[in-house]
Amino acid sequence: MGRKKIFIVLLVILLEAVQVKAQIPAVKPKEATLILRHQSYPTYTRIVLEGDEEILRESKVLRGGIESQFSIEFKKKGFFIKPPTLSIKDGLVKSIEFIDKGEKNVLNIILEMEPHNYKSFFLKDPSRRVLDIFRGTVISTALKAVVVIDPGHGGSDIGARGLSGLQEKVLTLDIAVRIKKILQKNPDIKVILTRSSDMAIPLRERAFIGNNNKADLFISIHGNNSFGKSKKDFVIYLLPTTESKEEKDKISYLWDIQYKSSIKESSRLAESIMESLKKAGGEDIIIKEAPLIGLMGVEASSVFVEIPMGPEDEKSLQKESIKNKIASNLVDGIINFIKKKPETSRPEERTHDGAYKGF
Repeated sequence: MGRKKIFIVLLVILLEAVQVKAQIPAVKPKEATLILRHQSYPTYTRIVLEGDEEILRESKVLRGGIESQFSIEFKKKGFFIKPPTLSIKDGLVKSIEFIDKGEKNVLNIILEMEPHNYKSFFLKDPSRRVLDIFRGTVISTALKAVVVIDPGHGGSDIGARGLSGLQEKVLTLDIAVRIKKILQKNPDIKVILTRSSDMAIPLRERAFIGNNNKADLFISIHGNNSFGKSKKDFVIYLLPTTESKEEKDKISYLWDIQYKSSIKESSRLAESIMESLKKAGGEDIIIKEAPLIGLMGVEASSVFVEIPMGPEDEKSLQKESIKNKIASNLVDGIINFIKKKPETSRPEERTHDGAYKGF
């Protein structure tokens, strides 16, 4: 083969190689993503960005811009924040919004009130930029009570069904949500629901939720649809107040936990709720003792409240005013119990002193 032909062949191969390379799309550098989250505490709101160490180390917190605003500015470009916006509205921080200005990326934190102070710092493993914004008026961090409301049944377990079709699981969640809405207006009370939607939760897990949150009160809500009268009673159950061998055998070791912690206080809680229901015009309110599995192992003062759910009661329960009244009366009993409850030292977890751990 002559030199000219060899040259032409090499030229063709070279041109084809260039063409193939041109067709291969350029691999873009992967854009980093920062995870945004927050947590509201009685005295401050914590905002956390987690992700790329270089981006976070070079970020800078600024106070100013428009009135009642913080900003976190980033030197590095080409990254995302998820979610890009957060609506908080906790009385201190209103919202957070990520703005990509091309030349400058900014995270704006809009406030609802003038802060007392703030603190920003960087943490590793994983890399985090933390901003704590403190309230102008410092509220005591010592919670007076942690209240767990347990709406009975849920999911495939509908509980009792009334003649009108009312399901116990629907009624219990409805009343529990109303109780929470009233109670959480008090900044000294932390309210937790064992379920906030139509889902099945095992009885043992409900007790665990109460114990894990170091509950002071545990109120399990149910419906009274027993046979007999068309208009039912309010019934308040608590674990037996006597330590007979027969009952201890039924409850096993969980009996000792309940007795050592708050069995006497549970009795007082039942009486407080009964008194509030009576003052509100309730006539038939009964306190009973029974080794209910739903209360076994709960370390808090605990009761099992059955709401009347007979045929006549179902008609009343169609009215919002009646359901609000039931919730309000139960709240009165809870509040009166808390007011008379002896002061005890609160665990560190409840004062949020350990808030830097894990978040």
